[in-house]
Amino acid sequence: MLQAPIIIAGDFNWNVIWDNDKYKLYGTLTDVINLLEQHEIHSTYHSIPDVLFGTNTIFGYEKDPTLFLLKNKEKTYHIDYIFTSKNFIEKIDSCRVGKYKDWIGLSDHMPVFAEFI
Repeated sequence: MLQAPIIIAGDFNWNVIWDNDKYKLYGTLTDVINLLEQHEIHSTYHSIPDVLFGTNTIFGYEKDPTLFLLKNKEKTYHIDYIFTSKNFIEKIDSCRVGKYKDWIGLSDHMPVFAEFI
């Protein structure tokens, strides 16, 4: 299936660690991930093999937080994502999250960067 280039990026305020939360409204992040994957749209961060383990990062086990809640270094979550269509994923070179020391003065959210070849 030929697909138009798609990028969906931003603050989702969501992580699969809350999928069983009693406050869920219309589904879970896992539901959204599965729906996107049916259309060959994937998270750039989760499509890059981890340097240490050589496998893709599993949702809920991200080592790079994108949020330091209220700028608190102890309250971290990964809730910001870049999802792209397969034609971008096939050309992904890197995906990284901005560092606390570089960005905390501007926001409690860290930027997510994706580079493609």
